[in-house]
Amino acid sequence: MAMLRSVLAGAGALVLAGCASLGGEAPAPEPSPRAECAPATATIYFTEESATLQPLSRPILEDLVTRIRACEAAGGELRGVVVTGYPDRTAGAGAARAEMDARNARVREALVELGVPTARITTRLGRSQRGAIMQRRAEVAADLY
Repeated sequence: MAMLRSVLAGAGALVLAGCASLGGEAPAPEPSPRAECAPATATIYFTEESATLQPLSRPILEDLVTRIRACEAAGGELRGVVVTGYPDRTAGAGAARAEMDARNARVREALVELGVPTARITTRLGRSQRGAIMQRRAEVAADLY
């Protein structure tokens, strides 16, 4: 009987450990040992019901690409860039999806024009945040190592 309790306790611990690793959020990527490769992010805001990049967006994206190039010059690498588009808070479901897709596409095009390889850019749809002001944005995160 003691052996059965021991086996069951061990199995329970394994199940709990497995559940803990399925916690929803992926573990954060290992940070780079190079200071030049610190995480690089940018937020691009859009006017209501628009996917047009504002004049101020270009310098923000240029700064992000400059940080990517500094990492690469220090011997690091760009693992990828994730663009997450958010809709206007007043948009209905269909309009929200179209806005997010269009905003992601505009930011992606601008990054490619600035020299970021298309294959390194992925896009995601952000979740609408109830009551959030200035939700109409795209967040850009460069994974550098």
